[in-house]
Amino acid sequence: AAITGTVTDELTGNVIFNALIQIFNTEGKLISSTITDRTGKFTISNLPEGTFTIRGSANNYAVKLETITVTRGGTTVSNLTLRPDPASISGRVTNLQTSEPIASALVQVFIPGGTIPIWSTLTDSDGQYTLSRLPEGNYNIIFTANGFSSQTVNSTVTAGEAKVINISLAPLPLLTTITGTVRDKTTGLLLENVLIQVFDAQGRLIAITLTNRNGHYVISDLPGGTFTVQAKLNNFVTDSQTVTLAEGETKTVNFTLIRKQPLPPEENPDQKLRKLLLTLLLQLSYNNIETKRSDENIIIINSANVQISTADATENIQILSQLLSALLAEIEGL
Repeated sequence: AAITGTVTDELTGNVIFNALIQIFNTEGKLISSTITDRTGKFTISNLPEGTFTIRGSANNYAVKLETITVTRGGTTVSNLTLRPDPASISGRVTNLQTSEPIASALVQVFIPGGTIPIWSTLTDSDGQYTLSRLPEGNYNIIFTANGFSSQTVNSTVTAGEAKVINISLAPLPLLTTITGTVRDKTTGLLLENVLIQVFDAQGRLIAITLTNRNGHYVISDLPGGTFTVQAKLNNFVTDSQTVTLAEGETKTVNFTLIRKQPLPPEENPDQKLRKLLLTLLLQLSYNNIETKRSDENIIIINSANVQISTADATENIQILSQLLSALLAEIEGL
């Protein structure tokens, strides 16, 4: 689709060349722009089908906005008439607490209820700004700056008026951070997926996260104050800690969680060997030990396939029993 048209002076009807034509979509995003030629004409092509806002501006003229709908493959005519003797708004933006100027603050002028700014600018190093080429009317002026609360001022200007609006923005509070790790008290291992909850002084839940695979967690964007931090995981006793942070402060809160059911003690090598020998000796002592002869090998059933390479099974079972008893006595003496 395409939009074409002519820009003229509202009072004299004279064409205006080098007027800036801008096309915005419904979300306020700039889609395309051009300037008028010496006959005041402009054309913008390769537009998608839809509804757009066309904005025309020129030196010493008020900005003009119009909404226009274009269809696929069609050319829509939009002639703009700009009013001379525009109004202006200027002023200074400062820090509410220190009265210092705020540089690079964004100042935008909107028609109430509109989403496309009539005009916008940034403050200079002294916090000064000027919004020119404003048609007479009522506007919302929005002031924003990084690290400060935004502020909106409603104001009405008349043709040719030069209004001054000074504004002070309140600094946003510095945010705090709580970070730390969670370990198993028994093993010392870092624990994953531990639920970390932060409660304010009134007991309200204000933040939540999980520990990562390294047992680490971070909770940011908290205001200054006193908080209760809680670590919770299945099969572990829940633990809580209280921490107080000033604005902008970062503190580390580590947890060591106790298991609800302790791990069984690990046997040392001597204990394991004694247990194995005792098991074999008890099995050899049972009256129902089954043996079977295969050539010269005796296999003791249910005894981990212990084999005795002799012809006399009874004699060697007795020898093996005496050997196991001696080994057990030796271990007991260590």
